[in-house]
Amino acid sequence: MSKSCGTPLEVTYRDAKMATPGQKVELSPAKTGRRRRLAACKKLGHKIVEHLIASYLPRLPANDYKIIIRPKCGLVLTKVPNTRLSEAVRMAAQIPWIKGQEKEVLIVNDKQGALTFSTPDIDTVWKVTRIKSIKIEGKNYDVTAYLAPHEDSGRGVVRGIDPRLSVEELTEAFGNSRNAPILGVRKLGN
Repeated sequence: MSKSCGTPLEVTYRDAKMATPGQKVELSPAKTGRRRRLAACKKLGHKIVEHLIASYLPRLPANDYKIIIRPKCGLVLTKVPNTRLSEAVRMAAQIPWIKGQEKEVLIVNDKQGALTFSTPDIDTVWKVTRIKSIKIEGKNYDVTAYLAPHEDSGRGVVRGIDPRLSVEELTEAFGNSRNAPILGVRKLGN
């Protein structure tokens, strides 16, 4: 997907919808290129563009570990204040809160239904990734927490592998001097 499709296009959609059917919309030369990019993005589907707009989050410290926390069901993130969500995650992970010495940042991405927990401390990472549920207003909500891959890493799926190979054998098979270091291997399916 081109970079132009990643820019927020909400205003342009509203402009196009305001025109009555059959009405010709006059565009300035500066907006013509934007109009073409909009048409290309529209062909990809409004849902894709809407998802890209929802994906923008505030910048987090580059060297921090990012943990994604996804509620399984029942928890509507837009109805719970951020402070209460942060408190629930800290309580579930047993992380002490000392005013003025917070190193962690919690960001709510309500469009994708997930929380992003950022921390520079590896001990905190292990505590947060072990969370299975959070308690908000006396009710437990099941969650899944996992460490997000670093921005300069990649991941992929390899098909046609002998299912009898162990994880250690697969790591050894893919790890050589020509490849980037293997951070982790896991089997999918059975």
